[in-house]
Amino acid sequence: MVIEIQIDPSQWLIEDSSWDRVGPSYEANPVVERGAAYTHAWGASYGSFAYAFLLSAGVWIGATISARLSSEHPWYSSPSNYFSDVALSVNESVYPSKRVIPDNGWGAVYAWSIKPDHLQEGPNKLTFLVKRNAPYRNGLCIYHRAVIPGEHDQSVTVTVESDADGRGSPSTS
Repeated sequence: MVIEIQIDPSQWLIEDSSWDRVGPSYEANPVVERGAAYTHAWGASYGSFAYAFLLSAGVWIGATISARLSSEHPWYSSPSNYFSDVALSVNESVYPSKRVIPDNGWGAVYAWSIKPDHLQEGPNKLTFLVKRNAPYRNGLCIYHRAVIPGEHDQSVTVTVESDADGRGSPSTS
């Protein structure tokens, strides 16, 4: 059985989310004329966005965390080499960085495969982070609500696969 947990990018954990220069912040009304296609959480330079989700008892055999991401740059038009290297942490287990595209106002979807033993019954925490020593540390945008026709909303998504009996059902906190 496969279950998806949708997390609103604007609902970051305040005490665990911070950015070096500016942020965390949420742009709920982006300027479409300047190239924006989605509302988005953002932070400049290096830092992190942390999110909580709940997982009930179950035998989890696999999980994926995905989100629509880009670097951060004013007015959604980064220079072509303005990437960010974004790592993911799940309950303090850190997964390798992915080089996300320069800010273009709509990003691209990135996904990490999560080891089942890094999940736990009850509260879980996932963190997107641009490390201080990352080769590319140009902030992060996490996209959410589509603001132009033809695009679809995108949340931070935790997809969990349970054992054949389908025990356990996750939820957001």
